[in-house]
Amino acid sequence: MSIRDIRLRNDLPMESASAGLADVVISVSRDDRVIDVQWQDARGAATGRDWIGRSLFDLTSPASQAQILRALRSLGDRSPAPSRAQISLSSDTGAATVLSVLVQPAGDGYELIGLDQGPMIDAVARSDRLQAALEAAHNEDRDTSGLHRAVMTHLHDAIVVVDVSTGRILDLSKPAVGLLAVAAEGHGSLASGTAFTQCFEGRRRTEFIESLCSAATANRTVTAELRAGRGHVTLKPDLGRIDDAVVLICHLSTDEETSETTEFDATLERSVDAVVCLDERGRIIRTNPAFLRMVSAASHSLVEGCNMMTLLLRGAIDIKAMTDPKRPATFSTHLVGLTGQRTTVEITTADLPGGGHGLILRDVGLAAITRGPAEDSAAESQTRAESDAARQVGTVPLRDIVAGMTDVIERECVETALTLTRNNRVAAAEMLGLSRQSLYVKLRKFGLLDNKGDQ
Repeated sequence: MSIRDIRLRNDLPMESASAGLADVVISVSRDDRVIDVQWQDARGAATGRDWIGRSLFDLTSPASQAQILRALRSLGDRSPAPSRAQISLSSDTGAATVLSVLVQPAGDGYELIGLDQGPMIDAVARSDRLQAALEAAHNEDRDTSGLHRAVMTHLHDAIVVVDVSTGRILDLSKPAVGLLAVAAEGHGSLASGTAFTQCFEGRRRTEFIESLCSAATANRTVTAELRAGRGHVTLKPDLGRIDDAVVLICHLSTDEETSETTEFDATLERSVDAVVCLDERGRIIRTNPAFLRMVSAASHSLVEGCNMMTLLLRGAIDIKAMTDPKRPATFSTHLVGLTGQRTTVEITTADLPGGGHGLILRDVGLAAITRGPAEDSAAESQTRAESDAARQVGTVPLRDIVAGMTDVIERECVETALTLTRNNRVAAAEMLGLSRQSLYVKLRKFGLLDNKGDQ
């Protein structure tokens, strides 16, 4: 229902003016000029003061003028039917007052005895807005439901959503329908409401749901036997919430599907290189034993949930350098263990499909043996530089000798930072504690722009 659908009120009898039932009485002269405006309450007392002395037809719209003329003709013809009209009067402020009026003669002119339609118009407008909001919410809910159904139908993984409080299936994907052999038509709608434990052999609802919740909290899997001897499945549960209901989102996989994953996990467990999985915030969500040994942690619980930044010597600088889209293939830094020991590591970073990053950390302590000759050469080079400085004593002022040594040290530090960051100058500047402009000045000073490439 819209404003244009408002119908003229027919509950205003002729004697309503004398009974004081009208909201307003407008007195109009023979030449259609407003003589007086009387409101029944203080609500509209300020409305209509600028109408007095003006022509009624100057205050109304063409549609309202036509209704007034029709009512006046009916009044002149002495028709037994009441002369009614619905008009809209404008004021100097631009506001419009909508009235349902009864036209009756009064002296030399006539009177408009009206009911204010403003409250009804406001109610209709609120009703229209509410109806539009309900329709929009209904369309959004329908679109969301359709999108959800399309996703669940075309998922290649077996996914089951279970209500924790009742232990019943809320929804499941098409592969899960076939795996669990539940009654459903394609997308699993008919399986909603089925007890989840009915799909497994020898499982009781309370114990099974509690074990799944515990496994979800501890990031573990649960193995269960399907009914009718159809084999075993591995459930990887996660906890979620839909409105006020807590739900389990279970990823199901068969023994054949998990065998390759199990072998890969076993490889990671026995690897001498440390492996760490980080979430999007940089927090540790999974590690292997090699990483626990590297940081001197007795169990996974001591490091899982911790921010990786706290275990790196340069903290946020290392994290930014490792997770930058233009990061180097291998990144060198120092890992700080829980007891404070430092380990020189080379880190390789990979983006995880579900968000976050995977890190492979290699202890380069053993490789230092093979790098000994190079380090000896560097030491010899430093010794030669010190000898050159000593030979300059007496021939060159001390401040010039110190300045020359400072330049050598600065150049070596800049070259090392560029090497560690694979020529990532933003990361190198942060590593050295310099601004990008200061780093470029030093690159130009030492002639490293051409050597490293201006990228």
